[in-house]
Amino acid sequence: MQRVPLGNREPVEQGPPILFDYGRFDIPANIDLEIYFAAHMTEADLPAKKELKQIFRNSDIVVIEAEGADQTEEVLLNRLSQGDPQARQAVNAWIDIAKKRGIQAGWKEVFYDALEGSGIAVASPDLLIGHPLTPRRHETSLQIDSISLHSDFDFAVNSAAELWARRLKLMSRRDQYILEHLAPSIDHTVAKSSELTEKRAKQPLRAVMFYGSDHLSLFDALTQKAVMSEPVGFSVVPNHERDGRPVSQEVYGNYLRGIDPNLYDIARLTTTLAFSALYHKMMDQVGLQGPWRDTELRIKEELAGSDYEELRAKRDEALVAIEAIKRQ
Repeated sequence: MQRVPLGNREPVEQGPPILFDYGRFDIPANIDLEIYFAAHMTEADLPAKKELKQIFRNSDIVVIEAEGADQTEEVLLNRLSQGDPQARQAVNAWIDIAKKRGIQAGWKEVFYDALEGSGIAVASPDLLIGHPLTPRRHETSLQIDSISLHSDFDFAVNSAAELWARRLKLMSRRDQYILEHLAPSIDHTVAKSSELTEKRAKQPLRAVMFYGSDHLSLFDALTQKAVMSEPVGFSVVPNHERDGRPVSQEVYGNYLRGIDPNLYDIARLTTTLAFSALYHKMMDQVGLQGPWRDTELRIKEELAGSDYEELRAKRDEALVAIEAIKRQ
């Protein structure tokens, strides 16, 4: 019996289907897929370590987000899953790099600890190293982050408008790529294991997918495609309901349904990024704590109901606070 997608995330209740090319991707057969959406920032963005280990033990495949990686990363993580000590040394080096950069270290440490020795197979449908989308996405994101901190608010908003149009398009192209490679990556992973191949012939395999919250569209697209094609033995659910969405997810969700951001949306995004930079500075002083999504929603709540001029004032206040922290 198929599991029904969670009620308020079904496309019929979210407005028109999101605008992907549904003819270019297939649904993996006999796969019971649960998608864990969260930021990849802190330990708190993952289930508790004990719970995460249990999730891996109870699942057959984990689908990871690994943009810009090469195929050796997937091989290495599969070795880590089998308890290979040399693979453990390699991922420890990745964690050390993350600690030096001051980002994602806690997340990586917990994820790799839970994965080690779990026996779960690892698959990734993400953009491989060398794909032209990856550097273009990163460059655009860096430009947006920089322009959002420009001293002149009107200049920042107007300059960011074109950049956000580009970023949203690139985000949708990456999601399309992931959708097109999800079934092949799972099929490839299963084909390497006689045990998974035999099990899949008898019943759906349990797959868990860990992706950033910006990829909520993947659930909507997979659900819509399932409605269109009625695949054999497939179900998909998100890890829990997502009633509250940060501003960037809200704007991206609208874009995927044919609604381009207006200047007020860009002003909200610009102010949000300034507040995000401020909270990063504040958290750096005490160490990152709590799920990053909670911070994003707190920013959204703080800006709720603000008109353009109020956004200007709040953004400028955030810049002053950032400079004050730098001087400490």
